[in-house]
Amino acid sequence: MAELIAGVVRQAGVGENTPLAKVRRAWPRVVGRSLAEGARVLRLEKGTIVVEVDSAALGQELAVYHKARILKCLQEETGVRLGELRCRQAGRA
Repeated sequence: MAELIAGVVRQAGVGENTPLAKVRRAWPRVVGRSLAEGARVLRLEKGTIVVEVDSAALGQELAVYHKARILKCLQEETGVRLGELRCRQAGRA
């Protein structure tokens, strides 16, 4: 039973050593605490980080001006292979 639960946790990306967990832990250090308060890592899909942002302006700032640096730093810090950063505004589908 414990192995089954551990497998489900791993697949959901909520274990402490999953790629998603590693990226979530590194996120505040890479983007800075103030930006991290308004932008949260939701999920990781095939090398794409999906981030929920509090405003469209913050999403544009991250995706246009900081994307390359964020991806590079997260990759270096976590060892997770990353290729894209997508932002979606909170409360929107």
